[in-house]
Amino acid sequence: MNQLEKATAEYQQFTQEIQSIIISTVNNQGMPNGSYTPFVMDELKNIYIYVSGLSTHTQNLNINPRVSVLFIEDEAKTHKYLLVGDSVMIVARV
Repeated sequence: MNQLEKATAEYQQFTQEIQSIIISTVNNQGMPNGSYTPFVMDELKNIYIYVSGLSTHTQNLNINPRVSVLFIEDEAKTHKYLLVGDSVMIVARV
């Protein structure tokens, strides 16, 4: 197994063990906000979080879709992975 294959296998296992993430957003004045939130990940590794329309991070994402996601496992294991990307708003009608 080469280094890339090993890292990919570790990433796939890691994300299956994590239940919550920290997302970081910024408001229209550039002030940062970090929020702890549960998530689900599909087979393509897209991350889905539930956001309330009243939350600061939702208001920030409506202004600026850029988001940073921090996966944190049990501190005793101490591996951390950071993903940076653009968010896409999906509106669910109930």
